[in-house]
Amino acid sequence: MNTSKEMCNLLFLQGKLMNNLEMQISFLSHNKDELQKILDKKQTDLETQIEKLKQDIELQEKKDPFYIFKDR
Repeated sequence: MNTSKEMCNLLFLQGKLMNNLEMQISFLSHNKDELQKILDKKQTDLETQIEKLKQDIELQEKKDPFYIFKDR
């Protein structure tokens, strides 16, 4: 059977482990938020580039209707 001192040590270690887990969860949550911001910006940048390319193609097609079929 555990002594009172052993129980106190176990409770202390359990508290330290819980605190450590809470810190890791907080850190991972923060990283997830930061990564989501980066992904959102990259997606926006890609969507902007796609729109620009579409506009460029439309302009080229107005100048030359067969532009899309030409080798680049």
